[in-house]
Amino acid sequence: MVANLAKPTPEKPALMRHDDVVTFFHEMGHVFHGLLSRTRYSRFHGTSVARDFVEAPSQMLENWCWEPKVLEKMSCHYERKVPLDKELIEKIIKSRYVNVGLFYLRQLFFAKYDYKVHTDQGQFSPILVLAFFCSDVLNCFFSSREN
Repeated sequence: MVANLAKPTPEKPALMRHDDVVTFFHEMGHVFHGLLSRTRYSRFHGTSVARDFVEAPSQMLENWCWEPKVLEKMSCHYERKVPLDKELIEKIIKSRYVNVGLFYLRQLFFAKYDYKVHTDQGQFSPILVLAFFCSDVLNCFFSSREN
């Protein structure tokens, strides 16, 4: 697996943030999917599966990063060698779905804009469509320098 993780310095070892750990587990899910697949034909091996299943092993593995007991066992302070405090673990778990609504609102914006641009038969200004959907979906004002 190739990953872009923090590098150690002479003063500190390479430390991983929680989102780095989640990403690492996710990518390891793809690695295990490839290593542990048993198929008759190579075209169905590893990640060469139906689109709605390709992420399943990765998502299952990354879910371990949100379990309190697992977080306690896999984490520690690099100097004191003590696990994370239970309060901090609880805060990490509670933060899992912070801003998820904004992510999906953004996806909805992209979907509506894309649909309009690719299905409208008449003449339209992409800037005006963008301004409309900013107002309609994101409830914000779009300003263009185009006159």
